[in-house]
Amino acid sequence: MSSAPEAQGGKNTMISKTCLRPKAGVAASTRSCFAAVMAALILAGCASLDSTDSVVEIRRTSFGIPHITAKDYRGLGYGAGHAFAQDNFCALAEKINQVNGERSRYFGATTLATTAGNPIGSITSLTSDFLYKLQYDKATIKALWSKADPQTQELADGYAAGYNRYLSETGAANLPVECRGAAWVRPIAADDLYLWWASFTTVAGSQAFAQSIVDGGHQLPAVVGTGRASTTDAVLADAPPMDTRMMLASAGQAMAREASLGDSGSNGWAFGGKVTENGKGMLLTNPHWPWRALTKFYLLHLTIPGQIDVMGIAYPGSPVPLTGFNKDLGWTGTVSTGPRFVIREMTLGTSPATYVVDGVTKAMTARTLTVEVKGGAPVTRTYYSTEFGPLLKSAALGLDWTSRKAFAFTDINLPNNRMMEQYLAMGRARTAEEGRQVMGAVLGSPLLNTLIADAAGDAVYMDYTTKPNLSDAQLMACALPGAGQTNTAAGRPTMDGSKSNCSPENDPSTRQPGLLPMGKLPFLRRDDYVANANNSYWLTNPAQPIAGMPQINGPAAADIGMRARMNLTTIMDRLAGV
Repeated sequence: MSSAPEAQGGKNTMISKTCLRPKAGVAASTRSCFAAVMAALILAGCASLDSTDSVVEIRRTSFGIPHITAKDYRGLGYGAGHAFAQDNFCALAEKINQVNGERSRYFGATTLATTAGNPIGSITSLTSDFLYKLQYDKATIKALWSKADPQTQELADGYAAGYNRYLSETGAANLPVECRGAAWVRPIAADDLYLWWASFTTVAGSQAFAQSIVDGGHQLPAVVGTGRASTTDAVLADAPPMDTRMMLASAGQAMAREASLGDSGSNGWAFGGKVTENGKGMLLTNPHWPWRALTKFYLLHLTIPGQIDVMGIAYPGSPVPLTGFNKDLGWTGTVSTGPRFVIREMTLGTSPATYVVDGVTKAMTARTLTVEVKGGAPVTRTYYSTEFGPLLKSAALGLDWTSRKAFAFTDINLPNNRMMEQYLAMGRARTAEEGRQVMGAVLGSPLLNTLIADAAGDAVYMDYTTKPNLSDAQLMACALPGAGQTNTAAGRPTMDGSKSNCSPENDPSTRQPGLLPMGKLPFLRRDDYVANANNSYWLTNPAQPIAGMPQINGPAAADIGMRARMNLTTIMDRLAGV
């Protein structure tokens, strides 16, 4: 294993140091000290974050990497927010505008907007605004994240304050040209960050289905109360049933492809002490996430003396490394297989705005939303939702709101406020086993496999991510002929919403209802190696295939793809001395 982050860098020596002297809610002055070597300077007269004296130190090395030291987590957030603002202020300011559903107001309704996992504009600003107002209601997100662990909240408060300090000291007229003097630039609060964090937590759910969510649920079916079925109804009714076992096998295969996000994942190798020169673990991380806009990972180093000392890459606009290392272990992530959502095929009642569950008719919830538009009239729509979530509309997937059916979307990561807690705990872990235990207990990773190598020589792989707790029996019995079975076979579990026993089961060991528990998720420990390249968990190490997992995890014995085969072949050849 590598030594502690503090000792890393080699020629990457410190060229600047900033001591921030903040007080909660008050802009403070900044001092910069320049040196040719790494030094621990203590500047006198620092004020406080709250009522306790505290210094937030940001040291910039020759590669521009911020090394942040503070006395508490709010201080770490403060330093991280200030450093990120120095490097990427305009990008985050624009994203804060977007996640508040105000992009059309300042940029126009037809301009393109990005989603959390795609740096290229793929939806219009109008679509983005309705998505955030409907699916990421600010009051709801605030209430959810106010129940996150205290350190997450402290990080968010500090990050917003550090960002705001940069804005206050720089001034709107002196910002980078991309946002200089822009009307949409403003100070932010923790609530704004929670909206952004919820966005990239749901990258494989609501963000991926953005257009279908916005298209669905705001136009009542044209055929109501006439006794006639729509064309879509007829297609669904006439679709022949699939062989359920073939559908289940097909679903497992497809769930690997469905989760790949266009191959925007990584290669990860963790070697155990049996095959390394010094008997300690060794880690290779090779992210494939886009290096553009606000999807480009941000490298930083966080230290609270005696509590945490971790370095790694964070998702832009957040303060916690998703992949990193401390003095005892290193970990990396790849995109795991399996869905992060459930689609429910709803049987409607006598009115198209009602639906039936276990024989009981329930009314949909109607919400009227308005988006302000630059140079045009406001756009107002009324959206209908179920207890399971908003309605979907997608011609490509055969999903529509008709006189008989509707399809509701449940994003299982929307209630997930545990991601920062998850990776803070990983940054503090001392062994691969400790890291595994905290990953399994918290289940806050929304998407990523984790591979760990530690100083004791352990190499561990785990897919301890959020997945719906749907059994193989449910996948077979609860997918109705037509769109239900077709989508389930394609890796998009579409269950009968009229039966409560077709919903994900609650396991008492998970902190969030409806999640697949740790014991049903893939895991492997080795003393030689584990590897993954966004492929199935099956051949994490060909010497010990992982089998017997629920199909919702993705396929077991299945083609792992060219890149994964190349990874494994390269490793085996190298270990064989080829």
